[in-house]
Amino acid sequence: MKIKHGHQFVHNQQIRKKESPMIVIQNTYPKHPNTPYAEEGDIVHWEYSSKGVGLMRDSDKARLFRTAPVDRDGNLRSNGKPPVLIGIIGQVKSKGWLLEIR
Repeated sequence: MKIKHGHQFVHNQQIRKKESPMIVIQNTYPKHPNTPYAEEGDIVHWEYSSKGVGLMRDSDKARLFRTAPVDRDGNLRSNGKPPVLIGIIGQVKSKGWLLEIR
């Protein structure tokens, strides 16, 4: 699947097509005032930017989560590996926080 990234197109097999939307399964991160929060059952999609890959809610286009910075190929700048985009995408084990999408 091609994802627009500036003037480049990035290929990433982990991003699903529009026909099968991604859904937030579990989010145990704390809620903060005036900050978008991923509720269970929200329909979401990924968008690339120069700062990272952002998880966007379809209903209001709010950014719910962002990965670490990525390079032009969509891989993490820190280690050159692709970011995890399906399953448990964010976790703080010491606090018991978890964000999972399917």
